[in-house]
Amino acid sequence: MERKNSSGYNKENVKAVAKGREIEILECVAGIPIDFLDGKHHTCPKCGGKDRFRSFNDGTGGVICNQCFKENNGDYFAVVQWMQGVDFPEALRLIGDYLGMESQPTKNATYRTVKTWTYTDLNDKPVYYVDRKEGLKNGKPDKKFVQYRKVNSQTVYNLDGITPIPLNWKAITERIDETLFIVEGEKCCDALTAFGLLATSASGGSNTKIEWSNYVQNRQVAILPDQDKPGYQYALDVATSLWGSNQIKIVFLPGLAEKEDIADWIDREGTKSELLQIVESTPVWDGLPFSYASGDTAKEPAAKGKKEIIRRPRLINPAELEEKEIDWLWFNKIVAGCLNLLAGLAGIQKTFWSVYLRWGVWYGTSKPQPKPRWTPHFLFRLERLRCFFMRKFLIIRQHCGSF
Repeated sequence: MERKNSSGYNKENVKAVAKGREIEILECVAGIPIDFLDGKHHTCPKCGGKDRFRSFNDGTGGVICNQCFKENNGDYFAVVQWMQGVDFPEALRLIGDYLGMESQPTKNATYRTVKTWTYTDLNDKPVYYVDRKEGLKNGKPDKKFVQYRKVNSQTVYNLDGITPIPLNWKAITERIDETLFIVEGEKCCDALTAFGLLATSASGGSNTKIEWSNYVQNRQVAILPDQDKPGYQYALDVATSLWGSNQIKIVFLPGLAEKEDIADWIDREGTKSELLQIVESTPVWDGLPFSYASGDTAKEPAAKGKKEIIRRPRLINPAELEEKEIDWLWFNKIVAGCLNLLAGLAGIQKTFWSVYLRWGVWYGTSKPQPKPRWTPHFLFRLERLRCFFMRKFLIIRQHCGSF
């Protein structure tokens, strides 16, 4: 019985077709420069170490790097896995495809790339890429996303050391007068771009954390969450990052079923004008948190329990500041109704004066003449609090008598 795997290819059939083409596969599929495949010592194409890499040239297609690839390295299947960062079924598929062999679908057919997005910097230089792959999982349609980058013409399947950037970053900086739509996923971004709207997303959607405030300032922002718990949390995280320097609207699209998004809404004949009307009627986000409950549609910000405002600094033009008369609790020293900080080096009697002033504010005294009023006071000391407080209190009574 012929044995297949999720690649759709039989390993023995691939080996038969690949016989005599091992070096070719190492160059064209694994991506190793042909000059490195002469059996002599060379710089490792993977880790960059000098004089530690060589090919076997014994018909197996195996190679070795004394640092990063010295085990399970005996054939070109292992080398393709190592260089391309893929598993065996994917390596088998890459080789079979290159050899022009005919694959047969299986219950877990290999994933094929259907779309690639390029994340570029402000100079249009590619930083990294995202592939959308579709295939079968347990006989059912499935998708997955693969992130990678190019290093010296080699594909590296990780973003180690790379700071995540938003899709369409350059357009964000150029089209500053337009509303920016932030969505979860490149497909949703494409759906809005087809409407002529300015849209962006993070690679990996809700799984990628971007400090959005580094890229978006002083503009109108519309966040369109996916209709599920991670989507709502993603929208809240983005809004929280942007609040204070942007006008933010969190747009809950009507009629979305669980796990649907803006792309699904558009597929059901949602139009640009309808979307803009919904955005226009959506109030500016007031900083209140919201949550997702399974089964909800046309979700509104949650109203269950106590709502807590997420405090963020608000930028104010100095020209807008108004001079107000200060209400002194102790003239030129303590302001009423504000947090006053008494700070200094250890051992200079900060706690003594804190308790002294507390007593004076409570009862009203001639020393230092604060206004008597009912005011909450808090005294914090972390080490030996009770004993320390009582000792200071007795010292104050000795020195000051009865207030």
